[in-house]
Amino acid sequence: MKKLKRKFIINVAVLFVMVYMTSGFNINNVLAVLGAGLILTGLNMVVKPILKALTLPITILTLGLFGFVINAFIIMLTDLLVPSINLGGYIEYIAAALVIWVLNIIFKALKK
Repeated sequence: MKKLKRKFIINVAVLFVMVYMTSGFNINNVLAVLGAGLILTGLNMVVKPILKALTLPITILTLGLFGFVINAFIIMLTDLLVPSINLGGYIEYIAAALVIWVLNIIFKALKK
């Protein structure tokens, strides 16, 4: 349960950071961010492992860089599923995937 809470907090933090970092992210209210964080966490737990398994050969060929594309796709799905947010385009999706990666590194370092 702690891991789920941490992932949810990271996803909500990413959405807040991306609103301030890029002009492409538009979120109407705080509840929309929380809802999007919940959807993003659920997609990361259900859809992402399936996509990782299906794209394993490409991920190996690109030395893991295809993981950013998978993360961007998950963020795009979140954008489609939550109508009260507009997350921009593909460049913003990749930027959000990079921010997720950086925040995960920071939170893991703080955890130790």
